[in-house]
Amino acid sequence: MPEKLGFTFYFSIILLLLAVHTDTNSQKIQVDDGESPEYYSNIVKLYAPSEDAFIALQYLAAPSVFKHDWKKAIKIYEDNKFKFLGLDERIDKIISILNDSAKNIRLYNMGGNINSLGKEYSPVISPDGKKIYFTGRDREDNVGGEDIFISQYVNNRWIIAKPLIGKINTESNEYINSISADGNTLVLFGNYLNALGRGDNFYTEKTKNGFTEVQQYPEPINSKWWDADAYLTADGKAIIFSSERPGGVGDYHPKGDYHHGMYWGNTDLYVVLKEADGSWSKTAINLGDFINTPYTERTPFLHPDGKTLYFSSDGHTGLGKSDVFKSVRLDDSSWTHWSEPVNLGKEINTPNEDWGFKISTDGKQAYFSTVNDMGFGEEDIYYVELPEEVQPVSDVVTINGKVLDENGDPVEATIKWEDVELKKEVGVAKTDPVTGEYFIALPTGRYYAYYADVKGFYSIVNYLDLTAAKAFEQISTNMSVISVEELKNSGKAIKIENIFFDSGKFDLKEESHEALNLLYRFMHANPDVMVEINAHTDDVGSDHFNQDLSDKRAASVVSYLVSIGINPANIISQGFGETQPVAPNDTEEGRALNRRVEFRLRK
Repeated sequence: MPEKLGFTFYFSIILLLLAVHTDTNSQKIQVDDGESPEYYSNIVKLYAPSEDAFIALQYLAAPSVFKHDWKKAIKIYEDNKFKFLGLDERIDKIISILNDSAKNIRLYNMGGNINSLGKEYSPVISPDGKKIYFTGRDREDNVGGEDIFISQYVNNRWIIAKPLIGKINTESNEYINSISADGNTLVLFGNYLNALGRGDNFYTEKTKNGFTEVQQYPEPINSKWWDADAYLTADGKAIIFSSERPGGVGDYHPKGDYHHGMYWGNTDLYVVLKEADGSWSKTAINLGDFINTPYTERTPFLHPDGKTLYFSSDGHTGLGKSDVFKSVRLDDSSWTHWSEPVNLGKEINTPNEDWGFKISTDGKQAYFSTVNDMGFGEEDIYYVELPEEVQPVSDVVTINGKVLDENGDPVEATIKWEDVELKKEVGVAKTDPVTGEYFIALPTGRYYAYYADVKGFYSIVNYLDLTAAKAFEQISTNMSVISVEELKNSGKAIKIENIFFDSGKFDLKEESHEALNLLYRFMHANPDVMVEINAHTDDVGSDHFNQDLSDKRAASVVSYLVSIGINPANIISQGFGETQPVAPNDTEEGRALNRRVEFRLRK
């Protein structure tokens, strides 16, 4: 006679039959969260080594992970490892994450001026660290379902968060994805009018009168499928986003369908590049199967270093529903060549859905939302100090200030920066339309020229050599522009930086071309101006030699400008030899200042 079965066994079977659902389309088990340990143990027992049993195993270990009882969590995985032939490598990875030495990372709640009794999530910290935007739900000051809020850092504290004014918040749901590095463009997700799919990426831009009407990004940033999480890169040259569209890594699974323990579908990360004319490319580039998996990848964040990508995934091995990972872009010319993603670790990731991590510009803090007993409400926003091993791989230097005209008044401008060695534009930003303030973040390891582009003005070009820079740095400096009218009326001579000749020679060196290209663009934008190129020497050599040398150097500059498209009728040259020094010629420093090329506008 068979041994009598206990009540506990029968009860467990009943629970399993009630709580485990069968998806008739995929013939997979649907594993619910929030169930008892017996529930998950029975799924593991009956269905291992299936993917769904693996998810149940993660849920079984989750309480121990939440309590930071790493040893107990490891034991659960080790005791069940033999049941998961073919998945044992993934279990080994989880055990390795749990075995990693603790960093004693502390979570800091952002405080009651930001968090409430409701829900706060999807934080976005401005690159200058002075503003934080986030999505709020079930708050007393909500306009609709999900709304976007802002707080500012004033006098060493975050002030009370308020809903964004204007038409950004509606009676429907919208949340914030990202903010441009210059602080002038907010990237949103929602179901605003004319959405192409079930959810699209939108944006709004700051003007002198507040933010614009919400505008929709074009295809292929949006599609008839679900598109979200759009992030503008700090150089303004690309936008990275998640999409469930078919054709990605793995079979198509739409958002809302149960898949791999989640309901986010098979979303992949894509990038769309900005064209030279400022429009978006017609092609969306999948970031490739080093980043994307047949499961869910979401919330990309590319640090301003242009190399370090943070994103959330349930396809790469982690501790729960989705973890945050770090990967490094290995080739500046490619968007599909990445290092193997690394899990951020057991003290940052949890068994819950971990997503929406944003990293400060200095790379030392991460901002995110989670649920724990330190919160004000259901879900709060926190930040942590990042351990060095998960910080961005490269540093950046930030530059901020105002763009001012000859009268000291702020000017609305486009900021552009170029790689001097590569001879190409590598970044673009805008000033605040009211204050003229600007903010840019430059990755170290390059030599830059940066300037303010304003129609009707000439910009004084700034140069910054970061080829040997190794640490984060903040630089505050104003940028100067001079109106065409002022240049004409005053006859002021403007020195052209980075013009090079061999000693005693007049042949223009190739490394001078980039500086002259900027003058070309100014003349091209102002085709009616008449420009005079002046060259000066020090007092080494005879008066006659220096006069002849300066004449030929000025002519050489004119010749180059004409060769790239300047009308010869609009430009002349004149040399002044050693007759107009700007410094004493009795030191090498003084003589270097006197050897110069300038331009002035003729009335």
